[in-house]
Amino acid sequence: MNRKNKARLFLSIMAMALLALQACGSLNVRNNDEKYTPYTDTTVIGSITWPWKTHYSNMASCQTALGTFAANTMRWKTGADFAVVNAGTVRWNPPDPAGDILPAGLITKGDVARFLPYDNLSGIAPATNPATIVTLSLNGAVIKEMFENSFSRMLADGTPGTSYGRFLQVSGEIQVFADVTKPVGSRITAIYIRSTPPTPIDLTDTTKLYRVAVLKKYIKDAPGYADYDKYWNILAQGSNVVDSTIYLYDAAVDAFLKFSPFADMGDPADCSDPTLNLVITHQ
Repeated sequence: MNRKNKARLFLSIMAMALLALQACGSLNVRNNDEKYTPYTDTTVIGSITWPWKTHYSNMASCQTALGTFAANTMRWKTGADFAVVNAGTVRWNPPDPAGDILPAGLITKGDVARFLPYDNLSGIAPATNPATIVTLSLNGAVIKEMFENSFSRMLADGTPGTSYGRFLQVSGEIQVFADVTKPVGSRITAIYIRSTPPTPIDLTDTTKLYRVAVLKKYIKDAPGYADYDKYWNILAQGSNVVDSTIYLYDAAVDAFLKFSPFADMGDPADCSDPTLNLVITHQ
C-alpha cells in the first residue's frame, strides 16, 4: 500500500472512530435523561409545610430554607462535619414571574429538577456541569479562606452585588459570622461548629482538620465556570478527597422521600440575626 492510500485509510479509520464516540455520547445523554427528570415530572416525593424562597438574589445574600435543605442533604449523605453549596447551583429555574417561591404543599421530582437546574441532567434543562458530592479535609485557615471568597463580592449594605456563584449556603452544623463592612479578605470574624456548647474553629490553625462536603465542580476545573475559579485554588489545599458518586439531585429526592414533611427551615428577613447559620453584619 502506497503512502497516499495509507493516509486515506488512516483518515477513514479516524472518521469512523469519531462517529462511534458521538454515538456513545448520544447514548449516554439518553441514559441520563432516563435516570433524571425534566421539570414536568409530576411524581410526588414529599412535601413542605412552609413556602421556600427560590430567587437568585435571596440565595446570594442570606441563608435560605432551600439552601439549608440542599447543604443538609449533602451532609446527611456523606457524614461530613458540615457541607456547603453555592448560590446558583440551588435556585428556581427558569425564574418564576409569580415571585420565585416554592409554595407549601406537595413536592415533585420536577420541582427538584427546577431548583437544581445544573444537576438534573434532564433533556429540558440539560446540565452543563453535573457534579457528585465529595468530602475532603480542610483546616481552619482554609475554611476561613473559603468563606472569605464566599463574601468577597457582597456589597457593604448586605446586598449580593455580584456574589451569586461564589456565595455559599451552609448546613446546620456550622455558624459563620461575617462583617461585610470590612475590607475584602478580612470579613469573616468567627466560625463555630454547632455542638453543645458551640465550638469555635481556629481561623489561623493549619493542623486540626474538618471533613467538609462540597460538589465536585468546586475542586475540579470545568470550562465556563469562572465563579468557581477561586474555589478550585482554595479547595486544592484540602486532603483525602472522597467521591460519594452521589448526585445532589438524587440525594435531594431521597431526602424528601425519607424526611418529609419539611417544616419552616427559615427564610429570615434580617440576615444579621445572631441565631442564623450565616450571620451578616452590614451598614
